Amino acid sequence: MTEPLLLVRNLSVEYRERPLFGHGRRVPAVEGVSLEIARGETLALVGESGSGKSSLAQAIVRLVDVSSGEIRFAGEDLLAARGENLRRLRRGVQIVFQDSATALNPRMLVGDAVAEGLIIHDLVAPGERAGRVAQLLEEVGLDQGLAGRYPRDLSGGQRQRVGIARALAVDPALLICDEPVSALDVSIQSQILALLRELQQRRGLACLFIAHDLAVVRQIAQRTMVMYLGRVVESGPTEALLASPQHPYTQALIASAPDPDPSTREAPPALRSDLSAGRPEAGCPFEPRCTHPRRDARCRTERPELNQAGGTSTACHYSP
Repeated sequence: MTEPLLLVRNLSVEYRERPLFGHGRRVPAVEGVSLEIARGETLALVGESGSGKSSLAQAIVRLVDVSSGEIRFAGEDLLAARGENLRRLRRGVQIVFQDSATALNPRMLVGDAVAEGLIIHDLVAPGERAGRVAQLLEEVGLDQGLAGRYPRDLSGGQRQRVGIARALAVDPALLICDEPVSALDVSIQSQILALLRELQQRRGLACLFIAHDLAVVRQIAQRTMVMYLGRVVESGPTEALLASPQHPYTQALIASAPDPDPSTREAPPALRSDLSAGRPEAGCPFEPRCTHPRRDARCRTERPELNQAGGTSTACHYSP
């Protein structure tokens, strides 16, 4: 069996609250998440803000500390890597951020931003950098003349293309896209998604794609994982998950997505309050908001594990 490009096992991330007095308690952001991504595959992470998607992505690229668990990239222990070895592994995993305006240094020319990785990893001779930057800008659909402009001179879609070019400069095997189209107009979203699909096919890139828009996920991901309060509540092939969601949270997310003709479907199942309902100390984390007709005391006392249900794996005691 072929080894996955990225392997994450039982990963947990905690943050410490900062109260005015005393020591803040530790708050779990990611709890026991496991995932695999094969070379050339796209896995989507879906969930509301605060579900732990970005914390998981940042842990994978070592931007936040991991409390426990394992991360292996291309067969190597990413958490144990130090120094030059860590720098080499990081070259293989690049991230594209949601807010292109803040991801790019406003005082740095576009060409210099794209060239940063080339310089850090000493990939191109100084005399060849301008030519390589021009190639990268062309690859993401930008005129090479933009290399001499500042990010403020570009549109949001152009800045996001620059972010993608900067990530591609070091020839990564895995691209982590953290809500890369959520701040863009719908027409520009389609262009960026088409670009990402094209780059994947041409370069053989794997992708961890973070989103809250399920219509976007359908266009780009072969598999999807739904996260809620730091835990995976459902995962499986994207088409199977969207066609027949098993977990009440996934059902609510899908039902609440915009529909061109809302009169053709039933009213979406209402969520009880929002994420501010809090994280229960025991039982199912979704229980305070769940509207499942069989919701009972077991849901409040026993935490469900992921089990096969229909075409997906689901963490619900009473999934069909």
